Amino acid sequence: MKVTITYSCGHEGVAEVFGNVAERESKIKYFEQYGVCPNCYKAKKQSEETTFVNENGLPELEGSEKQISWANKIRRDMIGAFESEKPAIREGAGNDFADFLDGFTSRYYKKESASWWIGHREWRTFKKELLKEAVTEFKAK
Repeated sequence: MKVTITYSCGHEGVAEVFGNVAERESKIKYFEQYGVCPNCYKAKKQSEETTFVNENGLPELEGSEKQISWANKIRRDMIGAFESEKPAIREGAGNDFADFLDGFTSRYYKKESASWWIGHREWRTFKKELLKEAVTEFKAK
């Protein structure tokens, strides 16, 4: 059932709610108290992406609008996951490699192609390729 809702952000919109009467009323109440309209939600996500890019000194991605949006999420997830593993890498591989890896990832994370990030959206693929390139470059030095 489609209903017109005034979201918590103050904007009106049409939302589709399902279920019995109590479930529909509960969902409508939730949207009115906590939900934001699709435009505000999109603006919030774009703001989060911009903040992440700026805080980490990352370049803007190149590609279509949809590719960039998807790739920004992937990039944020992959960088966050890899950064959380760095302490274990330091412990296992030692300070020399870990220090090198900090500089290496600073460069590695700056890939500008949205399609590259989309192609590396699988955690295992991303991590394997990053470490392979880092080890190769580390050994060459």
